[in-house]
Amino acid sequence: MSEYTAEAAEEILKKLNDKGWNLYKAEYSCDNLDPDATVRGGPVLKLEQDLFYVILPEVENAADPFAVSDALKEVMKKTGGSIQLAHGEKGISLQAIILREQDIGVGDPESKIAAGVVYPTFIDLLERLYDRNLDRQINYANIDSSIRIMVQEMNKIPFVRTLKSRAGRLDDMLLRDIQGEEPFSKEEWALPPEEKKIAAKPEDGNIMITKGYVNFTVRAHPQARDFLLDLKELASKYSFAVLDCVDKKWSFTLDCNDLTHEHEVEENDDYTVRNKKQHEADEEKAKKRITKFQEIRDKVMKIVEKYVWKH
Repeated sequence: MSEYTAEAAEEILKKLNDKGWNLYKAEYSCDNLDPDATVRGGPVLKLEQDLFYVILPEVENAADPFAVSDALKEVMKKTGGSIQLAHGEKGISLQAIILREQDIGVGDPESKIAAGVVYPTFIDLLERLYDRNLDRQINYANIDSSIRIMVQEMNKIPFVRTLKSRAGRLDDMLLRDIQGEEPFSKEEWALPPEEKKIAAKPEDGNIMITKGYVNFTVRAHPQARDFLLDLKELASKYSFAVLDCVDKKWSFTLDCNDLTHEHEVEENDDYTVRNKKQHEADEEKAKKRITKFQEIRDKVMKIVEKYVWKH
C-alpha cells in the first residue's frame, strides 16, 4: 500500500477517529482558510484524494466552531503547542493533510504547501498519535491500589502512555500463577483460597517479595527528554532502580534480586524451587525494600506533577 487507495483513506480516517480526532474539509475565503466555515461544514465521513482536510478534536457538537476551538485550545496546552508525529529530526506538526497519489501531504493548510509522507509510514505514525480517549481506555480498577494514582497521573502527561504496572509487594506465599506460568484452570479459580495450589512458601523468618515496575511509551514532545532525564536521575540514586528502554518501550523498575537467590536459579529447577529462589528473602530486609519502593514512587509522583497539564 504505497499509493492512494480507498482502503488506505478509510484506515487513516478510522485511526484518527479512534483517537478522538475529526477531519474537516478545509473551506477557503479569498485564498485564506476560513476556520468557522470549515467547522460548520461538520466532520467528513469519507476522505477523497487531493482535498485539504483540517484535523480537529472530536467534540459532542462537532459543527460548533466555539466548542471545537475550546477543545483545540485545551489540547494545545496539553501537548505544548501542537500535535506532533515522530518523524524525521524534529517531527511533524499535524494540522492538516492532503491525500495525494503517492504520499500524504502534511502541514499547514494556510500555506497549502505540505511535506510528503508515504502511506505505510503515515499510517504507522498514527499508532503513536496523541490519544484523546486514553483515560476512557484504561481500567484503573485493575491496577494495584498503592500505585493507581501514580499511574493515573502519568497518563495525564500528554506524551506518556502506561502499558503495564505492578507495585511490588510482600506475600506469605506465592500462588501458582504469579509468573504467568501454569495458570489456574477455571475449576481451580473457583476453589476457596486455602485450597488453591501454592507455588512456594517461605522458610521461618523469610517472606516472598516481588519487584515493582511501570512500563510506558513516550511520544514526541518538547518536554519528553526532560521527563526521561528526571526519571533517570532518580533511578541513579538507588542501586535497585532502573530506567530502561527496549523496542521503544520504557520501563521504570524497582528490583529485589539482590535480596533473593535469583542468581542461583538453574535450568532443571522445578516450579516451586525456582519461585523460592526468585522471591524468598529475609523478612526484615524485604520490608525495608518495600518501604523504599514507596519512597521512590512518591518521588516519581513529584516528577510526574511537573509535566501534567493543569486546568
